[in-house]
Amino acid sequence: MPNEPKPQGRQAANPGRRRLWKRLLSEVAVVQEEFRGHRHLALADLGRMPDHVLAEVVPVFRRDGGFRLEGDRLFAGADDPAQRHCIRECTAAETHALQQFASGTRLGDIGEELEDRFRLPRGNGFALVKDLFLELASRMVCHPAGPTEV
Repeated sequence: MPNEPKPQGRQAANPGRRRLWKRLLSEVAVVQEEFRGHRHLALADLGRMPDHVLAEVVPVFRRDGGFRLEGDRLFAGADDPAQRHCIRECTAAETHALQQFASGTRLGDIGEELEDRFRLPRGNGFALVKDLFLELASRMVCHPAGPTEV
């Protein structure tokens, strides 16, 4: 309607425009890092990295996704339960691994902890956390905390 007041402040910003600026700034940061000699991979390409490199990755959840772990379920969306949705049901070991994401713990260390806590055969803890991380990264739920040297 023509007589309605126009939104002010944060309400006036178009969410699509904000995403565009965030993406543009991210691309500029990537170009700067590549100019300095640090190669970047798309999240979809993380699975091509060798295990010894992935073991050094510190996983974090995407900040703008509103991700929340409740019991054995990972949810995305708002704080209002009616507006969020379950994106993954997890085993006890996966739930424990997800609790370590964003704690500054490397994937390799999380894998070793899983092996100790859940009495998994050597190497199975890392395989579990690696597969979980790669699945969630491909769905844009999480990503490496910082640049990773390949």
